[in-house]
Amino acid sequence: MKKKILIIFTILFLVGVVITGMISINYTKIEYKNNLQHSMIDYAKLIADSIENNESFDFQNDSIKVSKLIESRVTFIDKNGVVIGDSDADIEKLDNHKNRPEVVQAYKGEVGTATRYSDTLGLDFLYIAYPIEYEEETLIIRVSKPMVEIEIFNNELLYNYMLASIVGILFALGIGLRFSNYLTSPLNKLIGATKRISKGNFSEKIYMNSEDEFRILADNFNYMSSELEMKLNEINTVNSRLTATLDSMINGIIAVSNEKKVLFINPEAQNIFHMSENESVGKKIIEIFRNHEIYSAIENYFENKFSRRISKEIIFEDRYYTVNINPIYSTEITTEKIGAMILIQDITEIKKLENMRKDFVANVSHELRTPLTSIRGFVETLQSGNIEDETTREKFLDIIGMETTRLNNLIEDILILSDIENTNNVHIEKVEVLKSLYEVIDMMSMKIKNANIDISTNINIDKDLIIDGNVTWFKQILINLIDNAIKYNKENGKIIIEAYQEKEKIYMIIEDTGIGIKEEYLDRLFERFYRVDKSRSKMVGGTGLGLAIVKHALINLNGSIEVESKEKIGTKFIVKIPI
Repeated sequence: MKKKILIIFTILFLVGVVITGMISINYTKIEYKNNLQHSMIDYAKLIADSIENNESFDFQNDSIKVSKLIESRVTFIDKNGVVIGDSDADIEKLDNHKNRPEVVQAYKGEVGTATRYSDTLGLDFLYIAYPIEYEEETLIIRVSKPMVEIEIFNNELLYNYMLASIVGILFALGIGLRFSNYLTSPLNKLIGATKRISKGNFSEKIYMNSEDEFRILADNFNYMSSELEMKLNEINTVNSRLTATLDSMINGIIAVSNEKKVLFINPEAQNIFHMSENESVGKKIIEIFRNHEIYSAIENYFENKFSRRISKEIIFEDRYYTVNINPIYSTEITTEKIGAMILIQDITEIKKLENMRKDFVANVSHELRTPLTSIRGFVETLQSGNIEDETTREKFLDIIGMETTRLNNLIEDILILSDIENTNNVHIEKVEVLKSLYEVIDMMSMKIKNANIDISTNINIDKDLIIDGNVTWFKQILINLIDNAIKYNKENGKIIIEAYQEKEKIYMIIEDTGIGIKEEYLDRLFERFYRVDKSRSKMVGGTGLGLAIVKHALINLNGSIEVESKEKIGTKFIVKIPI
């Protein structure tokens, strides 16, 4: 910038000097020539006065005398153009001067002037021809000077002008340098400050010592920088909050412009569609949505120019989603739609829960209907009075009692399962693991004995071990697993209960030597109302909810359960609970 200003200033100055110099030199030359002509005319007039006052004037001799006095060539020409006296040449050798331009003009009564080359003297001369009346005839007094004098003057003038110009240019360059420094120094400060601000250093300020426009510019710049920093901080704060909000949402969010280009996509949407932000932002939706249902829903929204929300349920990669498309309106023109916001909600679990609810209701209805139908049938038979045999009546009453017990057990298990699933009702307390284990074993020992089953235990847990949980549910896990080991065991079978601590976990293993389970049924073993052998389950009074209760009770303890089983050999349940 500084170099450019200096170069421009120098060029302008040189142009000005050259133009001014040319005009000045030309004007000076003209003035010098005019002054010289006037001087020569004055000399001619003086010569004319001498001739008029001197009757014995000798043209040839006196021309030489006068020439020396005025330092000019003097020539006398009669009315016929004949040279009668010349200070610098032999008049005998001179041509007739009647046709000389200055002489022709003088014959007309005017002062003649001309500049031309003299063949006689071999020089360029400036001629002045002055007419007078001498002895009633016209006499021409011609005064001439060689142009060499004018050229010498012009050269001296040009030399002086060049010298003055060089001094002036150097002086002007010095002033221009200081002036360019004065101009560029504040500008360089501004340029440097703007570069630093562009890199985010908004604390940058410029201070000027002068009181001119640069001071005003610096103050305005500092104010602009402060305002820009404040506005950008506000924008960054808002953007950070908005980004954090959108990024933390469990639903996928995609903002699309009217040109169907992706403006924003949050991490959840990126996970759903297996793409990064760089792969999607700025691209058209047709390039990134490989699911026909999603793309059709978005296309349909834009093609029909909906001004309200539309919603569509889709299946993508075996998961259920709802796609809600809402218009985005301009903040300036509230009726102008500038794009759309796509909200993608994963409803797979909701769908599963809905299906589970339907299955649960259907299973509960079925499980309740069977004992109720049985009870109602026997009650109606007894009420009819057609059964007179006491033995048959007692048998019917036993069946009614058994079905009532089964019905009661089913309702109790449903209530327990509902209570465990309702996490709002969780009562957290200290569970003494060893004490609870022995209490359950003691409680189930009579039932084990009545079933002619042997039990062996291997408990290796600290007596002071305590975990956070619910004592009732902790015991329910053991009760249900031991109860299953009893129900599905063989005559004279065996139950092995093992418990120990390892790597900040409690391991509890309940193993039986019962009928076992086929491998194909193991994955569904913990589903509600699922029974591997329905006939045996009914015979032993199983409700189909025992293992579902175990599973959900362990979820509340952050635990897990595994099962190993071989048909006709036995089953092993392995419970893991973090300490």
